Amino acid sequence: MSWLTPAIFKPGDADADIAAHILGGGRASRLYQKLVYEKQIAQDVNVYQHSLMLGSQFGIEVTARPGHTPEELEQAVNTELEALRTQPVEQREIDQARTTIETQTITRLENLNGIANMLNSHNHFLHTPDYLQKDIERYRAVTPATVLAFARRAIAAVLAGRRLRGEGRPGNGTAGADAARADDGGGGNRIGQP
Repeated sequence: MSWLTPAIFKPGDADADIAAHILGGGRASRLYQKLVYEKQIAQDVNVYQHSLMLGSQFGIEVTARPGHTPEELEQAVNTELEALRTQPVEQREIDQARTTIETQTITRLENLNGIANMLNSHNHFLHTPDYLQKDIERYRAVTPATVLAFARRAIAAVLAGRRLRGEGRPGNGTAGADAARADDGGGGNRIGQP
């Protein structure tokens, strides 16, 4: 499932990134612990904040274990989203997420290509290539209250159904052929053909 969040470098973007790490940033994250370890209904969990210029995308991807349904996973994810929306996160969760983000940032700066990409990104989005310190500071300004405020705004809409939800299910391997037949209706009317 995914939904829209604040644009890159705008207020709320760092909070969304921290929230993504808290929910699904590794094996110690809330969703991984709950769905993979405790309930054992999922094989894997991935949560991300894909920050973009006009608006960002917050996404949650969960792979079901055999014998479990997408609906079961969605209900478990919604329970954790509701907890994030109604209860402040712990400072240690923010600290752990922030440390991961800062480590990833510094690691990218270990080679010339990473430095060039960071300078270019800051110049492109903010018209100032020397934004690294301010970028780190915006993550350091995240608190349990700011994550809760983000969650209340963003997740209320999600739980009300304003999100994109997709699912994949095992098939018989003929989906591509079926789609091609459905596309031209058997009469050869493909895009670009008269």
